[in-house]
Amino acid sequence: MSKKLIKNVIEMNKPLFDRIVFNVCSEYNVSTEQLVTKDRKGEFTYPRQLIMYLAVKFNVGTYTEIANFFNRDHATVNNSIKSIRNYYETDPLKKETINNCEKKIRSDIEFKSILELFESEIKEIKNEMVLLELRYLKLKEKVDILLETIRG
Repeated sequence: MSKKLIKNVIEMNKPLFDRIVFNVCSEYNVSTEQLVTKDRKGEFTYPRQLIMYLAVKFNVGTYTEIANFFNRDHATVNNSIKSIRNYYETDPLKKETINNCEKKIRSDIEFKSILELFESEIKEIKNEMVLLELRYLKLKEKVDILLETIRG
């Protein structure tokens, strides 16, 4: 897959990917810059793995697309998913954190969906108002013509 195509696919899901990165970085008090370094410190590795896991879970992109964001390869994403699943099964505190991150992301998705629905309805109402205004102007014009005819 070409780099341009990879960038386009990630761009389509960028708002969701950004929310995942933001939530995990906030939870673990790390910056995006720290996550994309080659540093293998646990304080950066675990959040990076969690972002990869969540990005796959929420269908942000393929393993290769996600790996490219972190300057890694698809095998790293695969290993990250395995690591997070292992933490989920063996570490109650990390399990709770993983669940909380997922809940925040789902909440963001639901909020965005509701917001889009309201925006769509508002647009429809505005369109109806424009049509009503046009009908009003046409009727007003007819009434004015009738009044002129009556006055003679």
